[in-house]
This record gives sequence, C-alpha cells and structure tokens, in this order.
Amino acid sequence: MPEATPVRPLFITAGSGVTPVMSMLRTWEIVGNMPDVVHVHYAPHRYDVIFGSELEELAGSQHRYRYEPVLTRDGADAPSTDHHFSGAQLDDLCPDWRQREVWACGPQSLLESVEEHFAAAGRAGAVHIERFRAPMADIPDDAAGGNVTFTTAGTDGTAVAALADATTPLLRVAEDAGLNPAHGCRMGICHTCDVPLAAGRVRDLRTGALRTAWRQDTVSEAPALRAA
Repeated sequence: MPEATPVRPLFITAGSGVTPVMSMLRTWEIVGNMPDVVHVHYAPHRYDVIFGSELEELAGSQHRYRYEPVLTRDGADAPSTDHHFSGAQLDDLCPDWRQREVWACGPQSLLESVEEHFAAAGRAGAVHIERFRAPMADIPDDAAGGNVTFTTAGTDGTAVAALADATTPLLRVAEDAGLNPAHGCRMGICHTCDVPLAAGRVRDLRTGALRTAWRQDTVSEAPALRAA
C-alpha cells in the first residue's frame, strides 16, 4: 500500500482483501485527509462483508469516499459468475477508472481478472496487487470430486449431502448446499473454517497434495475421489 496518499485511488477488494484497505481508510478519516476514493468490494452476501457496517457508515460520512459493494450470490439459486469482476461492470461502477491508480487485494481469481483487464487497456502500470497467499496449484485434468456429507457434532447431528467437483473449496460447497459454516478470512489464514474429516480424502488446492488427515481447512481444499 502507498506511503503517500494517492490522489484518486480505486480499490478493488474481495473477502478479507478489504483488511489493508480498511486500515488506510481509517487513517485518512482520522487525519482528515480522505482522497477521492472509489471502492469496489465483492462478497457472497451482505452478512459476509468484513467491516460492512463500518464501510457503509464511512460512505455516509465521507463524501469523497464512494463504496460500491457487489454481492455475488444474493438472490442466486445456484453459483454464478454474473456478478464477478468484468470490464463492463467496472465501466458502470467506476466510469473514470482509466484516470485512477488501482490497488487490488483478494482471491487469486479476482486479482488475475483485474490484471488482465488493465493490461489489455494499456494500464498495467497503474495496478498494484496485494497478495495474501501464493497462487493455487494446477489441478490434474482427470481429477474428480465426489459426494460430500456435512454433519454437525454429536449423535443427533443433522447431515446434508452435496455433490462437489474437484476444484471448488468445501466451504463454498457447504454454502451452496444451504449451510452457513463458521468461517473468517476465506483465504486459509485464520483457520476458523477448519473441521474434522470423518472419512475420505481431500485435495489441498494450494499445493495439489492429497490429504486424509483428521482436520481440514474447508476454504482451500476440495474433495478428491479415490481411484477404483
């Protein structure tokens, strides 16, 4: 993040990628030096937005800060990329993006889309990327997912079954199945989403390694079908 206050920053964040931006916004608010900011932030639902209430209050009190939340799964019956980052969407949310310096922080897929878009527009030099973790591993073409059963603790725990592919994190699979499992950063840092693995195996999407250990990080691992 910049040492000097940028003149017209465009922040593009998702998930816990809002954390470094929040620190900057708080500082600018305290010192009374809020620049002309446009902030596009992505989250599945409104309740998933980290610092959501604070961001909305800041937008209401700071006329130079414009907050544009994009809720990618609100009202959706199934996973969709309709609300994910795109050039057309950016034109709508921030028409003057070509005149702004950009800071992006979030999942690898978002960062790659932002880099590709600005590079194609001849603006690669205006983009600053903040990464919390290394890119995901390449998943073999013949990798297969499988049936997943989510259960709650205890003998009377309920069970929910879902079909998952080999590349979708288990946290996302659980949410798509209508569950609301505990989670925090959604990037594998805080380990709030770690759960016991009762049976079967999973693939670590960060390294490609197959695991059968008893406790797993649901945000960075997907089911891995055993060979017959």
